[in-house]
Amino acid sequence: MLLNQIISIGKVSNWKNKQKKLKMQEIWGWLLPKVVVYVFCRI
Repeated sequence: MLLNQIISIGKVSNWKNKQKKLKMQEIWGWLLPKVVVYVFCRI
């Protein structure tokens, strides 16, 4: 019983970490082109 709870908690935290990584990729995918354009406009 306890082992099952630990496993399910592990799965949830693993899923949350994956969601965080996806979110970071989305943010960088959105932010990076804007930063590049901004830097090139400043040169």
